[in-house]
Amino acid sequence: MATFPGIHSALRLTTEGTSVFLQPIRDGRNLGGCMSVDLRTGLIDTGRVAPAVTTNRIIFGLVGLARLQKGCALVAVTGADKVAVLRGAPVFKLTSTLVLDGPQAALTAADKRYVELLKDAVDPKGSGRGLFFSYGADLTLTQQRVAILAENPEWQGQPLWKRADTRFFWNRKLALPFMEAGLGELALPMLMGSVQQLERLQLPGQDPTAMETATLTLIARRSTARAGVRHWRRGADPQGNVANFVETEQLVEFSGPHAGIVACFIQLRGSIPLLWSQLPNIRYKPTTRLAPPAAYTPAFDRHFTSL
Repeated sequence: MATFPGIHSALRLTTEGTSVFLQPIRDGRNLGGCMSVDLRTGLIDTGRVAPAVTTNRIIFGLVGLARLQKGCALVAVTGADKVAVLRGAPVFKLTSTLVLDGPQAALTAADKRYVELLKDAVDPKGSGRGLFFSYGADLTLTQQRVAILAENPEWQGQPLWKRADTRFFWNRKLALPFMEAGLGELALPMLMGSVQQLERLQLPGQDPTAMETATLTLIARRSTARAGVRHWRRGADPQGNVANFVETEQLVEFSGPHAGIVACFIQLRGSIPLLWSQLPNIRYKPTTRLAPPAAYTPAFDRHFTSL
């Protein structure tokens, strides 16, 4: 397994006024310096000291920081379930989040509406269902791409957010303030889709009298480009991004005598890469509208070139 610069897997969160203090911890002890975020101004300060209060909570990472018209909103990971182990690194499914915003009186009407949408977007029981992350594995990359990049010595020292495939990095915009502040250890890439794993499978090997033990993992990655629901999003955009694009990876990792051997199969799916629409109406089959070839050919070419 490749080694990556660490992402903080636990932080002590303390609030005082409009300031949120974040102290990395490990085994219950403080790790490194404390940083703060001012929810009123959005200022990130790495040279702070946490207030001496007894009321705090432990969080398991940050989804990111949303800039508002007046202030900002911080999104924290408060719950996660381990669902798989990918090349030695645990993979977690997001189960609960916490959104902290500035004083309601200071927020504009647009800010309040945005915060409500944000809360739904990161709510595992709402639109945020199917969000996964790992502190030690890049879920946005296929294992084939990881193996190729691992041959580059410079890649080994890069943080997760720099190596992540932006097509599947769902919280990239929220994590951007931490990237720009040089706090890559707080930028935790989130994948939207599905991660499932079956362990200790018995498979027939080359020797008919012996069975191979393996772990089967399925990862489905939904693209951030041209996201939307059926009918409202169809076809491609001018850049070649198609609606409902999903990259599915099947991994078989052997153990025992053949430990370390990994077989990988990739399947891509998405809407037809032409410029077309099918807006819903009261009809059972809404009318399909297709742009002329001169309009959709560039998008068609860009789509297949990007694969």
